[in-house]
Amino acid sequence: MYYMLKDIVETLEAALPLGLLAGALIFLLKRYVFKIDKPKLYALCEIAFLAYVYILLYRTVIGREPIYDPLSEVWQGWTIFRRRWTGLDYQVIGNILMFIPFGALLLLGFEKLSTSTKKAIVCAAAVSFGYSLFIETLQLVTKRGTFQISDLVFNTAGGTIGAIIYIIIKRIITKKRSSK
Repeated sequence: MYYMLKDIVETLEAALPLGLLAGALIFLLKRYVFKIDKPKLYALCEIAFLAYVYILLYRTVIGREPIYDPLSEVWQGWTIFRRRWTGLDYQVIGNILMFIPFGALLLLGFEKLSTSTKKAIVCAAAVSFGYSLFIETLQLVTKRGTFQISDLVFNTAGGTIGAIIYIIIKRIITKKRSSK
């Protein structure tokens, strides 16, 4: 668990500044060039989502060393328990956890996607799958990581879980506001 937390901190240190800068630049481009204006809170959420997109890209592709054969483990990575050692395999847990903020920030930054619960969940799953496929394809092309089918499944699950968490929290907040 220590190594997983250390990895998260190191990734944030390396990727967060550039991710925030990229998110802010895209926001400014939308606002001043394309004249798309949003309330400040939604704009901040959109910037946070775009920054997180970059952080994921850094963690999964940019920040990795090249490998020889990116197709060597296509069908691996399905088990949560290690085979040779005792304990958990953090790859599965990490893939799910890594995409939970993605799904939540997606709906938070793009409110129109969450007009209905079903639409929000399906949209978050589809976008999570699409972005995961983009990452896996980049890993294949750049030889920075291995293309794994299990990553597509677990990343999509994480994004969907993130959307569900967002929907639950939004309903709780809405109920509390309406009861006042």
